[in-house]
Amino acid sequence: MIPGFLEKIHQHLFSNIQDKTLSIIENEQTTYEEFATLVLTKYSNFKDISDVRIGIYIDNHIDVYAAIIACWLCGKSYVPIKSKWPIQRINQICKISNLNYIYTRKYIDQEIDNIHYLSPKNPVASSFAFPPNLLEIQFNEAYVLFTSGTTGEPKGVSISFENIDSFFDGFELLNYQITEDDRFLQMFDLTFDLSICSFMIPMAYGASFYTLNEQLVKPLALYDALETHKITFALMIPSSIHLLEKYLDEIELPNLRVTQFCGEALTFNQIQKWKSCVPHCQIDNVYGPTEATIYCTRYIAHPNVNLLHQNGIVCIGQPLSKSTICLNDEDEIFIGGHQVTKGYLNDALNTQAFTNIVGDRYYKSGDIGKSIDNHYYCLGRKDQQIKVQGYRIELTEIENAFAQLFPNQISVAVSKQNEKNYTEIILFTLVNSELTENIILMQLEKVLPEYMLPRKVVFIEEFNYNINGKLDRNYLKQWTN
Repeated sequence: MIPGFLEKIHQHLFSNIQDKTLSIIENEQTTYEEFATLVLTKYSNFKDISDVRIGIYIDNHIDVYAAIIACWLCGKSYVPIKSKWPIQRINQICKISNLNYIYTRKYIDQEIDNIHYLSPKNPVASSFAFPPNLLEIQFNEAYVLFTSGTTGEPKGVSISFENIDSFFDGFELLNYQITEDDRFLQMFDLTFDLSICSFMIPMAYGASFYTLNEQLVKPLALYDALETHKITFALMIPSSIHLLEKYLDEIELPNLRVTQFCGEALTFNQIQKWKSCVPHCQIDNVYGPTEATIYCTRYIAHPNVNLLHQNGIVCIGQPLSKSTICLNDEDEIFIGGHQVTKGYLNDALNTQAFTNIVGDRYYKSGDIGKSIDNHYYCLGRKDQQIKVQGYRIELTEIENAFAQLFPNQISVAVSKQNEKNYTEIILFTLVNSELTENIILMQLEKVLPEYMLPRKVVFIEEFNYNINGKLDRNYLKQWTN
């Protein structure tokens, strides 16, 4: 069966919109016709390879996107890899995913066990000028993304074409009224699954996408992309609001009609700040782990309706059409349905991560949730839920209390075990000449019970963000020792 999303991409690549802009990457414009030629070049390079997976060294270049689509048109899966990763990690990924080939557009001065490098070829000859016949292709696995495993070995998440197609079906029912005139923001590294939505959806609708200029610092690059390219549809990380903090008073984005936030908790304060910048834009909070294909729930933050939130964290709404959600007795979110992966490449991890409920298979997300009036809330990770003096505490509740008291500051609460093996809470915030540890603790005492109060406040110059723009909580743990 031909995946619906891929059939639409195929139609747009080889149809009458070929002179339309597909993308602008590093100020270089590519039309659908030019992209189709690139895709066919890669297709001719990949189609006779018997392997079901091809690794791709990724960077911010249209050639890389063409390699991804070429893999799909061959019915193959792609495995995104960064050449700057430690060679040990690349070797682990190649071994776990049984890779024999890696596509790269650059010369790679490193040897990987049993790996053959594929490189760009000259423009396709006439014999390859015809688009592939999708009816002749078997579609199974679409991509493998590697996340950090608790054992120290990378964890390979296998996502099928059926998984993506189920996501696409759910996306279409969200009724965003996307047209060929829409301009999508693609701000994510291609090793992060939100990137797939940011380039796959516009291709499926004949629209265009725009990436960040890597020559600029990220806050300026994000601001520049939104404004210069007149973005109409932006999927972003909530941390983006903090990155744009100093530009919020200047931002004017009259063309932006939809903003989706995903990847981490969206707070009440963050959404209020963003609403003030884009008063006519629909703002949605979407949620989902990699194992459930991009995202699997949606909540519309209606401007004239009370914003649903718990502990200052905005509601994640309801499941997409082909997903289901339930909570276990410990309030952990379990996700079922057609978007959920069949499993990890590391077989030993599957029994820990998946379970059957009344005959249906569910992924154990590790997220703590709540359901109120048929709306779901994600309140943080299980490993961010701690017990102090017998009380169960969500660290996000402390961060929310801080945000209400100091709306122009952000904070992160982490836990540590002291020398007596008691759990203590450390609160991190940015250096501010008007704030001291005493001021913060005195104010928190007014709104939090004693057992929830941080033992100390640590001021830092800036928070670290990982490559996908998420706030790096693990980085802070080194400060708690």
